[in-house]
Amino acid sequence: MARQLSSLLVIIFWANGCQSGMPRCDGKGIDFSLTPYCLPQDYNKDIVPPTDGPLYINVDIWVFEVSKIDDISLSMTFELYFDLTWKETRLNINESSEEWSDKGVMGSTNFVQSIWLPDIQILNLKEFRKRTIVTDVAGLIIFKDKRVLYTISTEAVISCPMKFSAYPLDHQECKFNVGSYIHDATQIFFNGTFGHDVKNQRAQQYEIGILPLDDADKTIVWVNRNYSQTGFKINLIRRRTPVLLQTYLPSGLFVIVSWISFIVPPEVVPGRMALLVTLFLVLVNIFTHVSDNAPKAEGLTAVETWVVMCILHVFCVLSEYAIILKIIQVEKRRNERTQKIITKSHNHLFRPQNSNGDHNHFPPPAARSVQHQISQRVHSGSSTPLEQIFQTDPDFGHNPPSDSPPSGSSGTTEHPHHSHLHHRHLKDFSVYSPTGTAGGPITHHVLHHASSHNDLLNSHHNNKCPLHRKMDSEQETSWNGLDFSVTRPVGSTRISNGVRGLSDVGGAIVMQRLSREQRDKYERVDNIAMWLFPIIFFAVNVCYWSYFLLFNEMIQDLW
Repeated sequence: MARQLSSLLVIIFWANGCQSGMPRCDGKGIDFSLTPYCLPQDYNKDIVPPTDGPLYINVDIWVFEVSKIDDISLSMTFELYFDLTWKETRLNINESSEEWSDKGVMGSTNFVQSIWLPDIQILNLKEFRKRTIVTDVAGLIIFKDKRVLYTISTEAVISCPMKFSAYPLDHQECKFNVGSYIHDATQIFFNGTFGHDVKNQRAQQYEIGILPLDDADKTIVWVNRNYSQTGFKINLIRRRTPVLLQTYLPSGLFVIVSWISFIVPPEVVPGRMALLVTLFLVLVNIFTHVSDNAPKAEGLTAVETWVVMCILHVFCVLSEYAIILKIIQVEKRRNERTQKIITKSHNHLFRPQNSNGDHNHFPPPAARSVQHQISQRVHSGSSTPLEQIFQTDPDFGHNPPSDSPPSGSSGTTEHPHHSHLHHRHLKDFSVYSPTGTAGGPITHHVLHHASSHNDLLNSHHNNKCPLHRKMDSEQETSWNGLDFSVTRPVGSTRISNGVRGLSDVGGAIVMQRLSREQRDKYERVDNIAMWLFPIIFFAVNVCYWSYFLLFNEMIQDLW
């Protein structure tokens, strides 16, 4: 009879236990002797376990893996084991039970619904997913000293306030703070430990380091109340190698390639222009790709700033070439005007042959003055514009040439303007001269230096002149491989032919000097740019890398 009564009491006890979760008892009687622990009959799970001071809760977090770091959603996903340990002073412990061990007694996860649990809050938590297979992957362990351990396997997603102004040279810091939502530090105080399974950690775009919280982060002040916190902080250092190889290196090389355009002759417009325009468009395409894939920042990220800097550099190189092309265009127009002026000078300086075919003519005074100024300009390298030479002589172009030499002079008499010949120092210069006004053949004049006009005449008559050596009337000869034909000068005809030759050669020398000066001008621009642009690029690089590697973090901390 007694045996049947005992069995009935056990059934009633377990029925009550299943109905309420954890078994309840008064700590006495037969019901208490059948279980290692139980809750009091008046147990209230909404009240914090009473202690002499704040209730200490130990939080143990084992990070199995940081499975995802999302720069777009500014979040981190953790695979972790989350353990909470606290002391439930209201438990009734049957110390005489044989079930006790150093590892405690396993309890059903259904008991969790019937006992007090801390109101845990994780700052910036977006999602907390418990793992479930058949039942929740969780456990409850009760120790003999009334400590309760609740462990759970979970996936936690927290938001992280990341700043990407220095991307991809950025460092991020996130915090995993665990505390109570409603109870301040006078009621509940948190301690904690943490760990990270580095060997199981998959590769991420960051190097991950888990460190303890700073002391200042272990307390949060809210509404004049201090709340205890525990947890850890995560230092994220971005892996820079992929971005350096994918973006920085190609764009930097494109800038260096743009400097090659400085050694390409400016006259090769298609080649040089195609090189620079192609580089410019490629850099613009790189910038578009970087902007689409880079995380969003308040302004430009570091990599976007770099690509913009490269684009501006290539644009400046392209602008430098545009300036050279403009110089060439302006100088070409100036050359055309100069050529017209020289042609006008040639027409005014010399008169057509008379009816007898003689060259016994002299330029008018105004023409002689202009010829002398042109000669002086070519010889001395003066920068006086040819337009000014003609504009400053009021008589030029207004005195019609006469068909006879000045009075008191003969065909063989030296004219005052002959003395200008000794100012010309021309050597081995061949020039194309247009057909004479009398329909004569095209003539090549090659003039050498003569100390005076009389020496030139005497040298010619003595057959010692290098110009006319072995020359006969109507006979063609060559000198230094240059074919030319001249007419044996007789009397004043020598003077006329000499002056005409001076005009032809002088005009060609003017054009040659102008062309050389123009070429020197834009070559000088290229030479300056060849040194200036690399120096600027190097200086900008020093400032760029110094700022983002050394000073950016300090500035961010100040803000």
